[in-house]
Amino acid sequence: MPGGTLPPLHLLEEPAQDAEPPSDETLEFTSRLIEKKLSDFGVSVKVLAAYPGPVITRYEVEPSVGVKGSQIVNLIK
Repeated sequence: MPGGTLPPLHLLEEPAQDAEPPSDETLEFTSRLIEKKLSDFGVSVKVLAAYPGPVITRYEVEPSVGVKGSQIVNLIK
């Protein structure tokens, strides 16, 4: 809100420190699953890297030649 103040940080809970990052096998399996599922829709991609975080894991995906980013984004629909 313009001119408003932000809520105080003490309202947020501390993140859980006991969360274990996914194993390398899990990251590899999920990377291959992403490639397989996209190929089922006719979109050829290669997962280059996986970056596990405390809440989400980001996957770096490289589309094959001729694949447009809109083809991947339109699969959401």
